[in-house]
Amino acid sequence: MRRTASSEEKTIALGEHLGALLMGGDVVLLDGDLGAGKTCFTGGVARGLGLAQRMTSPTFNLVLEYPLENSPMVLRHFDLYRLEHAEQLDDLDYFGLIEQEDAISIVEWGSKFSERLPLDYLLVSIEFDAAKPNERILEFSAQGSRAEALLSQFVQKVVGSAELMRVARGSEAEEAEAEEAEAEAVEAEAAGEAAGVTEAAEAKAAEIAAAVTEAAESTRLTQGEQHE
Repeated sequence: MRRTASSEEKTIALGEHLGALLMGGDVVLLDGDLGAGKTCFTGGVARGLGLAQRMTSPTFNLVLEYPLENSPMVLRHFDLYRLEHAEQLDDLDYFGLIEQEDAISIVEWGSKFSERLPLDYLLVSIEFDAAKPNERILEFSAQGSRAEALLSQFVQKVVGSAELMRVARGSEAEEAEAEEAEAEAVEAEAAGEAAGVTEAAEAKAAEIAAAVTEAAESTRLTQGEQHE
């Protein structure tokens, strides 16, 4: 799903909508250039979780932890920008931390090491709009069944059930088109095989006719010689 935020407040609002849906064990990866709005979006997520304090990027700390009010859960805010090698994730106990069910993980520069991604995560890519410098384009995608369910809830919350149904209908239409194309391919293959059988039969018939003609000609010549 793609959304455009025309201001910092709208970027925060999108984060807040997402934060209200997050549960322990959820992992959200954030991608985007410096200054694109990753920390701003995280602030919205924190607000959606009921945290009033201002979020700052943990660039030098690598991870900051925020206990949630009236809950045993915590929000962990990671920043992988300063890491140079994927092996450094192990030094941080990165996977051990994000897999804990009593924590929600928000990870800036989350897909920096593509070979060491979590198994289940929601990815939010934030880009500058080249035509409108003050706007941001946010692309939401999911990997894993848990994140896919979260994305469906988020889409319904942000754009409404009508849009969700439209997307679903689009998927169903694509599946129907694929099935129709496959059926046509099968029919074409069957027609091709039938045509092949017909051509073979015609060739055999022509071969038999030629043999009969040759035999008749041979008989005619023999009879002519006997007559002479």
